Amino acid sequence: MSRDRYVIDGYDELQEAARIQVARISGEEGLQVPEVSIVQSVEPGPLRADTHFTTPKGVPTIEVTERAIRELSLEGRTFLLAHELGHLADAAWFAKRTRVLIAVFSLAGVLMLGGFLAAVLAGYFNASSFGGVATLVIGLVTLGVWLLMACAMSREGKMRADVFALRHDPELTGARELFDLWEADKPEATGPMTLTRRVSFLFRTRPYRSTRLQTMQAALSRDTQ
Repeated sequence: MSRDRYVIDGYDELQEAARIQVARISGEEGLQVPEVSIVQSVEPGPLRADTHFTTPKGVPTIEVTERAIRELSLEGRTFLLAHELGHLADAAWFAKRTRVLIAVFSLAGVLMLGGFLAAVLAGYFNASSFGGVATLVIGLVTLGVWLLMACAMSREGKMRADVFALRHDPELTGARELFDLWEADKPEATGPMTLTRRVSFLFRTRPYRSTRLQTMQAALSRDTQ
């Protein structure tokens, strides 16, 4: 049951509207129909039109904000919901990504713990701690690589879901409506890509909206050739 069920006016009607769209898209794609929950916000911050794919207790669930159902047109909601179903369709890639991230994170943890213990023991026995410190530093670097990989894979996952959603929004009408609404809520920086912006981009979990549109436009161009 949604955590917002009793604070959202007309919850059942909003949920039914979203369920109908999700069931239609899932049927066309041959996907399992996930649960649908209406929430006020999918993340901390403004209550914007958004969705989130999650699997509480192993049950695929799409959380849709109340604002998305009330304010977006049919095309906008279709793109938004198809994007989340793209994550469900991409479950094999997501599982592979998760295994890679767990392996790199585990390696970083082993290196940092091993390096720390080696440095402590070296100090206890009055031996050189260089090896332990070096291993600890390598572990920290590996942890940094893991963070960059996690952010990059998150961005890639979102763009893969965007490309999936194109099958239901081939004119990009819904995508543009959604991004314009987000832009009105929180404009993204524009202008030349300075060094600061390039570095900060590496730690973003979401691609820039302009990048997402360009990626979808490129995918459409490839399909028409």
